[in-house]
Amino acid sequence: MVFLLQSQILTVSAHHNPKYWPSGPAPPGKVDDLDEFRPQRWILASGSGRNGRTADQGRQAEDESAQQEGILGSERSMSLLHPFPGAYIPFSTGHRGCIGRRFAQVELLAVVAVIFQDYSLELDVGDFSDDETVAKMDLKERKAVYEKARAMAMRTTREGMRHHLTMQLSAGKLALRLMRRGQERFFVDYE
Repeated sequence: MVFLLQSQILTVSAHHNPKYWPSGPAPPGKVDDLDEFRPQRWILASGSGRNGRTADQGRQAEDESAQQEGILGSERSMSLLHPFPGAYIPFSTGHRGCIGRRFAQVELLAVVAVIFQDYSLELDVGDFSDDETVAKMDLKERKAVYEKARAMAMRTTREGMRHHLTMQLSAGKLALRLMRRGQERFFVDYE
């Protein structure tokens, strides 16, 4: 009798392992918050790593893994979490990795492009005026409210933005709205 043992990678278990993933306060009745959607989990204090690894060591391990897969990308931010190889494998890894990985990434960009065909981003002026009040304003009043929001946004991005090849807002908030094209409430003439 011959038994064949197959090894399987339990992706969900790897993605929820508290040994490799930072967790915050646990919701009631749970041990940790690893089941919660918390994108800020990927952002660390500048230059720190996870489990004694600096960001440079994490990046080096990630770059080595990426070179093996032929997907070495651009420079990465020093303050992003760099999980241990094998701790984050949404498309699997190596020669048995998902053949749809590139397609999924391109498809995501296509979805964003289709959304922005009909919609645009508008600076949210909710800190200064509500929607009903803005609807009743004349052009001069709208411009004044927009300039207040614009000045706050410029200050926030100037003081809180860091960038490498991608940008990360590390301080403050920048409120934007998705508006159907042609229905924007503020038109800015950049001439």
